[in-house]
Amino acid sequence: MCTTEATTNDQGVAVGGRNCLLYSDFMTVTMVVVKHSLAPTAVAPSVTPLREGMDTLLGVTITLGGTDPEGSIVTPAIVRPPGDGSCGDTSTGDCGTLYQVNAGGTPGAAFSAEACNHSVPCYVTDPAHRVIFIPPAAGRDGSGPTGPAYCTIQFAVADDGALLSTAVDVPIRINAAPSVPANARRVGQCRLTPSRT
Repeated sequence: MCTTEATTNDQGVAVGGRNCLLYSDFMTVTMVVVKHSLAPTAVAPSVTPLREGMDTLLGVTITLGGTDPEGSIVTPAIVRPPGDGSCGDTSTGDCGTLYQVNAGGTPGAAFSAEACNHSVPCYVTDPAHRVIFIPPAAGRDGSGPTGPAYCTIQFAVADDGALLSTAVDVPIRINAAPSVPANARRVGQCRLTPSRT
């Protein structure tokens, strides 16, 4: 590529200058645009209250989930299982146990409070994202239905890039068993016989 420049010398005479720039051969540049990954969101499920002394064998199955703004599949991870001293009934010191779910829907390995935390989350292995919580036989909400829940677990969800969401609470309530008064009396039963007229 050449250009001609018109200039004058000291005597005012026009002189022309020709400048030529040399260019190399053309090259192809490939640009890779990396999609910005947005954090997923964990959605706390609603857990049906358990019954004191009646749900200690099967417990309750809880399905954990969330959403991802980019449509990725999310995987839940437990970041605070029971057993960290946060259960509502502090008289027993037993907060119950949270389990993985086996292929047959039965309780599998337990989530450990020592092993699962915000720094080292424990991922749920069940394809349906289920966990099972089993309380102790005497577990119940210490302050009734209006007080703190018996136990609160925390979980987060991770997207396909292992980006973890903010953790959310899942309160688990255990209704106290109905008490029968010591001086309860049996109420007589009456049977009505239709009269004939």
